Amino acid sequence: MSLPLGFARLAFVDSGGFPQTVPFPVGPHRVRVTLVVLVADLPALLSTDHTEVLLDLAADAHVRPASTPTDHGAHYRGASPGSLTSAVVRPYLYVRDGDELVTSRPAVAGRALACSVSGARRVELWVDKLRITAGNLRQPGELGSVITIGVRAADQGRDRLDLPTPLEEEDPYGLLA
Repeated sequence: MSLPLGFARLAFVDSGGFPQTVPFPVGPHRVRVTLVVLVADLPALLSTDHTEVLLDLAADAHVRPASTPTDHGAHYRGASPGSLTSAVVRPYLYVRDGDELVTSRPAVAGRALACSVSGARRVELWVDKLRITAGNLRQPGELGSVITIGVRAADQGRDRLDLPTPLEEEDPYGLLA
């Protein structure tokens, strides 16, 4: 995957720890994006190998496990799942315009995150790749994390961004006549 056309890469540091804040210019405004990673099981994080990849959003973007297993008893017979799976390690993006929080959303690879900053000015964020290792959640360093997030000014002609086009619905009673 790579950043789509028109997106400029934000200067997140792969070897930096979390949270990380990166400013980007939107006219005269001080707009900042903060990447925060929430972890549900801190003792498991501290005992995990520092190079272990806990989350890889580029890989997880296309494969989602089924929410209900076919064999309902398999959940109870199988080995217990790890406490540091992608279900409990959650990255979030916070966009701030000066001291005002503009939006807070989970980071999702391959989908534009649209938000309004400085009044009517709209920007889009794009998470291209986000690989998080256990070591980078504990401390900064070259431990294998990769952060590729881009930003661009949104098209001025669209009122809504990242919304599917509505389906045309027929009159259900028209066929009865």
